Amino acid sequence: MGETFNIANGRCYSLLDIVRVIERILGRKVELKFHPKRKGDVRKTYADISRARRPAPGKAAPRPPGVR
Repeated sequence: MGETFNIANGRCYSLLDIVRVIERILGRKVELKFHPKRKGDVRKTYADISRARRPAPGKAAPRPPGVR
C-alpha cells in the first residue's frame, strides 16, 4: 500500500507568502478578501519533513505547468 507524505521544506510560510508566489507565476495580482479569524484557525504550522528526506520508491510524478 502507498504512503501519504506532507511535503514541506522545514520553514513556515504565510498564506499571503503563497499568494505572492502565485501572483508572480501568473504575472498578475489576485483580488484578496480578508475576513475575521474563526475559532480554531491555526496561526502557524510546521511540517515534519523527516520522512520526505528518505528516498522514495518508484518514480516521481511530473510537475504540473507553473509549479517549480
